[in-house]
Amino acid sequence: MSLLIGQRTVKEIKGMRPFQAATINALDSLEQIIIVEAPVGSGKSHIVRQIIDHWNGAVVLTYPTKILMDTQRSAIKKDFPDSIIWPYETGIPQGHAPTIFYYSTDSLIAFLKEKRADYRIDRSELIDTVLHQHVWASRKNILLTSPDVLHLLTNLKAYRNAKRLLSFLNGGVVVFDEFHLYINLKHFISLLDNLFECGIKKVILLSATPVFTEELKALLEKYRSTRIDFSESAGNANDNIFNYPLKLEFVNCRYTRRDELLPVLEHYLPLLPKPLAIISDSIFRLRHIKPMLETKFGEKWKILEYSGFYKEVPSLDEKTILLGTSSIEVGINMVFKSLITEASFWTSTIQRIGRVGRFCEGDVIVLTRKNMEPYMPADNQINRDCLENDILKSALKDMMMSHVCGDMFRGDSYPFLVYDLDLRRLSSYTESIFAMYEPSKWINDWQTLSIHNKKELLKGYGISEEEMTDILIKDKLFSYWGIIEGRLRERYERISVHTDEDELTILCEDSNLRLDFERA
Repeated sequence: MSLLIGQRTVKEIKGMRPFQAATINALDSLEQIIIVEAPVGSGKSHIVRQIIDHWNGAVVLTYPTKILMDTQRSAIKKDFPDSIIWPYETGIPQGHAPTIFYYSTDSLIAFLKEKRADYRIDRSELIDTVLHQHVWASRKNILLTSPDVLHLLTNLKAYRNAKRLLSFLNGGVVVFDEFHLYINLKHFISLLDNLFECGIKKVILLSATPVFTEELKALLEKYRSTRIDFSESAGNANDNIFNYPLKLEFVNCRYTRRDELLPVLEHYLPLLPKPLAIISDSIFRLRHIKPMLETKFGEKWKILEYSGFYKEVPSLDEKTILLGTSSIEVGINMVFKSLITEASFWTSTIQRIGRVGRFCEGDVIVLTRKNMEPYMPADNQINRDCLENDILKSALKDMMMSHVCGDMFRGDSYPFLVYDLDLRRLSSYTESIFAMYEPSKWINDWQTLSIHNKKELLKGYGISEEEMTDILIKDKLFSYWGIIEGRLRERYERISVHTDEDELTILCEDSNLRLDFERA
C-alpha cells in the first residue's frame, strides 16, 4: 500500500509565520496557558528565540531530552552571540544579551570538574551558588533545563534554600516543548498548577501532536487559556516548504517477532537511500536486531545506534544506517533521506515521519500490525494533513493513558551501571536493565563503598580516567545502586521493584531471581 505525500508549506509575513506572531501576541494578553499546535518542522523552535526577545522577565525553557536541550543551547547562542551560558562561560553579557543557566547532569559534571570540587557537594547548595553568581548578571535571564528540575522545586520542594530560584521564577514564562510526552505523567498537571502558585505569569505548551486528557481540560478551564493552531499559517505552492514530498508505504508486519521483522528489514535496506533511520519501539528488540544487520550489511554500510545506551550524536553520510528508539522522535536535526519505523501510536508515528523530508524528498516504510486497507484513500496522491488526520489518527491507537507514578516527575527509576560482557562496554541504565540483561555477576553494596574502592572497581572495566571521573561525579549527584555484568536475554523478562529504608530489591519473575542492593 503506497502513497505519494505532497509537500507542505507555511506562510511568512514580515519574517514571522502567523502562528508564531499569534504566540508572541498572546504574551501581551491576559491568557495564562498558551497551547501551540503546529506540524513538525514548521518553526515552533523559533518561537523560543522570539519569546526571549519579547519577554521582560525570566524565561524557563524545558525540554524532554538532553539532545533537545543541547540543540536549543546552540541555537540561542547563535541568535544571541554575546550571551553568557553557564557553566561553559562566565562574565557579564554585552548589551541586551541574556544570561543562560544551563542546568543538566552534564553541565553539573562540567562545572564540578572545572572547579575540582569534592564529591560531597550538595545539589541545592550548587544551584543557589550558581544563581547567586550568574543569574542576576543581565536583564534577560534564562533557565534551560528539563521539567524534572521544576518538579523537584515546586512539587516536591526538594531543594533546600530554594528562595533564590523561586524568586527567579516569579513573573516569568515557562515553555514546555513536546508537552505531549508528559501527558501520562501523574505529576504534570500538578506541576503546571504549582508553577502559577509560585508566581509564573505564562505557561506555553508546544507540540505537533498534542493530546488533551480530562485532567488537562480541567486545568484549561481553571486558568485563562488559548489554543493556537496552524490553520491560518498553511501556505500555498509559492510559500516556504518545510515538509518535502514523501513516498510512503505501509507494510503489514508483526514486528515484535524478530523472525518476521528481520526479513522485512533485509528486503528494504538495500532499496532505500541513505542515511536511513530505523526506529523501534523497543530498545531490547533493537539490541537483538543490530548484530544481525551488521552481519549481513556491515561491510557495505555503517550500522550505528542512537538510544538510551548510546547517546552520542553520530555523523551521517550516504553509508549510514542509524538504529534508534523514541530518542530520535522529537527535535532531532539529523538529516535522513529515508525511514523505517514501527507504528503503534499515531502521536509517535507522526513525530517519526517528521524526521524525513525536512530538507529534501524522502522515503518512508511504516511497519504496522494493523490492516490499513480500510483507511486508504481512493487516490494515492494525498497531502500531509490527510495522512496525519484521516489515516494515522484514525487507524492507530492513542497514547497509553495509564498514569506513570512515583515521587519523580517521570516516575521513580533507579540507576545502575551495566557491563555488557559481549560488547565489553560499561553503560548506565535504569532498573529495567534487568528485564533485558541476564546478570552473571553483580555488586550490591556500591552505595556503601568508599570513593577509593569504587575507583578500583571501575578500573577493572577498562574505562578512561575521564570516564571514571564523570561516573563518580554523577554517582554523587544521582546515586547508582550497583553494577551488573551480563548478556542480553533471548526473551524479555518481567521484573518488579521494591524499596525500603535499607535496600532495593529487584525480582526477575520469570527466572525467579531476587537481587538485593544495599542503600547507603
